[in-house]
Amino acid sequence: MTCYSQIQQGEASYYKDVFEGRKTANGEIFQQNLLTAAHRSLAFGSIVKLTNRANGKSVEVRINDRGPYIRNRIVDVTKSVAVELDFIDTGVAEVELEVISFGNSHPTPSNLPLEDEEDQIAHNAKSPVNKIEDNISLEQKLLSQINNASATELYFNVRAEPVKPDFYAVQIASFADASNALNLGLELEKAYQEEVTLRYKLLNGKALYTLALGQLATRLETEKLLVNIKTNYQGAFIVNLTK
Repeated sequence: MTCYSQIQQGEASYYKDVFEGRKTANGEIFQQNLLTAAHRSLAFGSIVKLTNRANGKSVEVRINDRGPYIRNRIVDVTKSVAVELDFIDTGVAEVELEVISFGNSHPTPSNLPLEDEEDQIAHNAKSPVNKIEDNISLEQKLLSQINNASATELYFNVRAEPVKPDFYAVQIASFADASNALNLGLELEKAYQEEVTLRYKLLNGKALYTLALGQLATRLETEKLLVNIKTNYQGAFIVNLTK
């Protein structure tokens, strides 16, 4: 189904609170109390009607962000929208999306199937990435802390804040470049609604940045996450950071 279709059916999920105050893809500040949503292709400013297919409840929302990048997931919404549609407890709901009006900006081309779009994200992470201003400042913050530390192994989240490694996670990829690691890390956190850990390690005089998804208390929980991730990242595996 192309981005110009008036009706779409699939899964909806809602943002975690960690995204509160961050910039959305169109430059707005994300707020959980607004009736807004992310869609992979609809023009920013588009108004869509979302209907929970399980209970018939519906609400109109405005598109101001990009995503989600999970198979069968067509929209990410704020908590306020999830409350209106009554799926806070389940976290995910089967919805029908009906376009009420299209926004003024041009839609993002969406002729490729979801698998290809996800492959493109991974490809971009391995090749030079156009840095936006926010990511440049994150990279500077990260490198400053690394340069001022004597340790050869450090852990951060994708906001370049130190993290204590006391959890299980799913390792996704490693990079020689901090910027590429941060860019993919931000995409992963948004797509999977899970915390992302960036590990810095100095190996033979060279920096290595490794991304791991999730901060889970048990291996069993992590195995469930791995099953979901394997669809798009076949080389992913569980790491025990509690040791």
